[in-house]
Amino acid sequence: MCIRDRYQRRVREFSRERMPVHRSVSLITPTPLRAEVIHGFGRGSKVLGFPTANMQIRWDAGADDLTEEEAAVLSFARDVETGIYAAFACVDDGPDAGVYKVAMSVGWNPTFDDLKTKTVEPWILHDYEEDFYGCHLRLLVVAYIRPEVKFESFDELIQEIRADGRFCSEALDSPEVAQLLTHPFFLPPPRLPVIDAEAIGRAENSQDPAVERLREACLEHGFFILGNHGISHELIDRVFEAGSRFFGLPDAQKLMHTARPETLYRGYTPIGGFHNCSPGAKERKESFYFGGQRDWEGGDVLVPQVEGFDEACRDFHRHMLELSRTALRGLSLSLGLEADFFSDRAYNNPAAKVLLTAYPPLKHAGEVSCGAHTDCGFLTMLCSAGGRGLQVRDAQEGGWIAVPSSKYRFVCNLGDLACHWTGGVFQSTPHRVLNDSDTERQSLVFFNNLDPDVKVRPIGEHATAMTDTAMTCGEYVSSKLQLMRENYEACPEPEVQEPGGACQP
Repeated sequence: MCIRDRYQRRVREFSRERMPVHRSVSLITPTPLRAEVIHGFGRGSKVLGFPTANMQIRWDAGADDLTEEEAAVLSFARDVETGIYAAFACVDDGPDAGVYKVAMSVGWNPTFDDLKTKTVEPWILHDYEEDFYGCHLRLLVVAYIRPEVKFESFDELIQEIRADGRFCSEALDSPEVAQLLTHPFFLPPPRLPVIDAEAIGRAENSQDPAVERLREACLEHGFFILGNHGISHELIDRVFEAGSRFFGLPDAQKLMHTARPETLYRGYTPIGGFHNCSPGAKERKESFYFGGQRDWEGGDVLVPQVEGFDEACRDFHRHMLELSRTALRGLSLSLGLEADFFSDRAYNNPAAKVLLTAYPPLKHAGEVSCGAHTDCGFLTMLCSAGGRGLQVRDAQEGGWIAVPSSKYRFVCNLGDLACHWTGGVFQSTPHRVLNDSDTERQSLVFFNNLDPDVKVRPIGEHATAMTDTAMTCGEYVSSKLQLMRENYEACPEPEVQEPGGACQP
């Protein structure tokens, strides 16, 4: 008889004689665990109403294939007594950096009969604004509460889970345990600053707190996260759905929309196409590029095979163009300029495009989803769903800052054009994508590269260094994009001096 069969028989015998559930606090040596949050059976929220964060356990991996963190999670799941535990947790690359109380199940969940392996399912006693699949959960397990029980009905199970949550919450308030909220294990990793778009829209000068925070982000990172932006979840959902249906088409149908020079590279590019950011490497991403009124001139339809594709893309482009106006306002004020300095140079004939991207999971060592690069334009804004992988170079400490997939907030960064225009004051920071999760990552990427015929003239003390021979925005960006499309082994700079490559995320 296998371990699971013996376990189920023990649970059945216990359940027939079951007394009322007894809970008590048995403190254990605080056990730190860190693992990716993965999709479970979906019943935590759908059936029971409790959004549990299933931790990845690599049951089938050999010892040599496990990281130290993965080995710790596997050992814990394999060796501890099944039942309910109390813990503290934080999502260290997710939407909320707080440390919260947890009621956690370890075992086979005997009320259900479809599990083939034990699970570790924390219920974080906190409401998050969005899910964090693909992010990493830090869990500090501090106490054992009760054994695992098979309940006769879902109503009884739900009732007892709620009671577990209340009991754990009270137990974790005890002074002996509550001090672990500040355990060194929870020291936060580097995070990108979050900027309030609505506050930027109201700001009038460079002394506004929101503008000062934006300036600091541009000086230190060249990246920031834009929240409270006013673009509806419904619209973002529509565009992701349209993109998913397009990328799900047969290759032959997608290739009917191949991007070509005569379409100004609008359209579809398959995996390994000319949009590689890593010279000589075959990046695992596919994309669809569009933007501007000319895409829909004369009643043209970009992708007739996908119902609602054009409408969703057109609406998204229009709303992002307006949102980028707010970001440009903040950037102007942060440099001590008039609020409309950059927007006056961005909306007469805007070079504003959208790139829908899909990054399948990486399959082999050495593969990349999108290689390390800087963007060539002025402002990039993106949101992502599924998978993981965006990493930003940490200019202060070295290494990489992991940026979680965020569907309803926009990760923004400055490109080489912005770095050059500010005389190198603002940063154009290298970044990359490595989707080493088990699920596809999709991104909606918006570029605002200003009006193409505007002269690029560094501001402030650098202004006198420029002459009428300065490149225009269009010439600057086009020269770099051409290097990418020709897949040069080395990407030399155009005839201006600033950091960066010629690639897009």
